[in-house]
Amino acid sequence: MWKAISKKVAAWQVGLVAIGLLTVIRLAGGLQFLELMALDSLLRLRPAEPQDKHIVIVGIDQEDVQRAGTYPLPDREIAN
Repeated sequence: MWKAISKKVAAWQVGLVAIGLLTVIRLAGGLQFLELMALDSLLRLRPAEPQDKHIVIVGIDQEDVQRAGTYPLPDREIAN
């Protein structure tokens, strides 16, 4: 009976040590390269986004901000 209990406790200890080591390695930045590779792969696999046919460039300078009297400019002012 004690052998069965000690085996279960040993398995828990090994699991906790493994989780602790992985946590320390991750917090230290040791897995950053693998995480970035996974992110890159997932971003490549996502479906393509539709392209916009129209592009609007809005130029806002200091005079526009002073004329509106508020900062940040409200969307209605930018649209006008």
